[in-house]
Amino acid sequence: MADILYMAAFNVHHNDPMMYGGDKKQPYQTIMTEADHKALHKAMRKFMRAINKKLISGRGRDGQAIQNMFGRKFLLKNWQSFINLM
Repeated sequence: MADILYMAAFNVHHNDPMMYGGDKKQPYQTIMTEADHKALHKAMRKFMRAINKKLISGRGRDGQAIQNMFGRKFLLKNWQSFINLM
C-alpha cells in the first residue's frame, strides 16, 4: 500500500511530447514529481509561446492541429532547443 501512495506523487512525462507528434506508447519516459512535471510544462509553454503563440494548444488547437500547422520537423527542432536550455 505504501508503494502505491508513494508512486501516486509521481507523473510520467513523455520525452517526445505527444502534442508535437510523439507516440503515446513511446518507450522512453521520465518519471518526476507532479510539481516538477507542471513546472516543466509551464516552462515549455512559455518557451514555445515566445516562438509562435499558435504553438500552444488551447481553444480550437489540439496537438494534432499544431502538428498540421507546423510540421514534425519544425516542432522537433524547437523542442530540442528547449531541452538544450534545461
